[in-house]
Amino acid sequence: MTKEELIKELIDFVEGKIEVNIIYEDLLKGKFDSLLDVYLGDKIGMYGKSSVLECLKTCGIKNSHARYGFWHAVEAYLYFNGYTYSPSKKLYNEWSYKVDIQPSYIYIEDDVILNKYINEAPKGLNKTETKKWIKNRIKQDFKYDKTPPRWVQNPEWPIVNGVPLIFKNQTKMTLDDERVYYTFYHPQTLEEIVIVQFY
Repeated sequence: MTKEELIKELIDFVEGKIEVNIIYEDLLKGKFDSLLDVYLGDKIGMYGKSSVLECLKTCGIKNSHARYGFWHAVEAYLYFNGYTYSPSKKLYNEWSYKVDIQPSYIYIEDDVILNKYINEAPKGLNKTETKKWIKNRIKQDFKYDKTPPRWVQNPEWPIVNGVPLIFKNQTKMTLDDERVYYTFYHPQTLEEIVIVQFY
């Protein structure tokens, strides 16, 4: 394929005319290697030190968060190379909805788990009522002893074999310590897991 044909395919993807799984399969087969093995510096955020190709392979498409990240990296490549397109909001809306239905101290990336809650929502509710119902339903499963965790980075609530652990507490070893220790335990076995985050 010519460079123009490859660019057209990427534009069609960003505009929502090609599904993400099709572009991803083509990417893994090396179809876009010559085009996307370039660096955008810090222009595409956390993957700024990687090539666009490496960024896309790192993103993958395993969940709504990854699919949106994948779309965003392709869109950034087109934008910073001066191509004209009309971006689709489909993957952003999918990801944004799944963020909105979760309490702020929880971030479930696993679409299987999230879709379970979405599918449990009663029919006949409007969008706002549905989001509220799902958020409350998630809170029932993600329990804490006294207060929810106050994460210093992104939420990292552990789920073991589909079971959300119960949050026990968070501590620092000393006042000057930049590490925060979040202790969780399994509701049946009481086995504890500690998540460490840094300021």
